[in-house]
Amino acid sequence: MEMISRRFVISKGIPGLEATAEVTTASVDNMMFLHTGKVALVITIADTALDAYEGHLKGLPEKVAVRALASLYSN
Repeated sequence: MEMISRRFVISKGIPGLEATAEVTTASVDNMMFLHTGKVALVITIADTALDAYEGHLKGLPEKVAVRALASLYSN
């Protein structure tokens, strides 16, 4: 239910945008999808976002162009 409500809020708040929720295995996968351009927005933990930004993400030697929208919780 939580993913559906986030999708609704994003789609409703940005005219012309249709958001969908996808199931992934974890934050690392989300960063890889972001890097390949398959998605434009992901939810991830801060440590993984930093690793991706610095080019230290396991399985992806390149830096990911990460930008933060919000911090949901600290880890």
